[in-house]
Amino acid sequence: MVDRFGDWLGRRGLVTWERRAGNATMLTVTNVWPHSANPAYGPFIKRSVDGLIAAGMESDVLFIRGYRGLRAYVCAALLLGMLGLRRRYALVHAHGGETALVGRLYLGGHVVASYLGSDLLAPPDGGWRTS
Repeated sequence: MVDRFGDWLGRRGLVTWERRAGNATMLTVTNVWPHSANPAYGPFIKRSVDGLIAAGMESDVLFIRGYRGLRAYVCAALLLGMLGLRRRYALVHAHGGETALVGRLYLGGHVVASYLGSDLLAPPDGGWRTS
């Protein structure tokens, strides 16, 4: 059921598996990842994952396409909740503020969050939205 739900989300372009490894002990959850429409979207996260894999730590990568709206985050939260009941990752590494909230719903292991730029600092264009 989890796999079918994940496939359904992928077909709708809301949440996609960018990497799947049968022996992964870590899950990277991110809302920025290079993709065909924007290959310069989050290459630093891809390089981090590639570095961990080169060092021998396999990681699955779940890309929440947050630019599609709140629905992507809600669907990802449901998927992560289901994954926590079935798959045991030792570590979930969430990149970004909204993604960290979703990642926290994974109950099967430890969750670590890395905040990015405007998650902690006001955007250079004058501040956060207040409405």
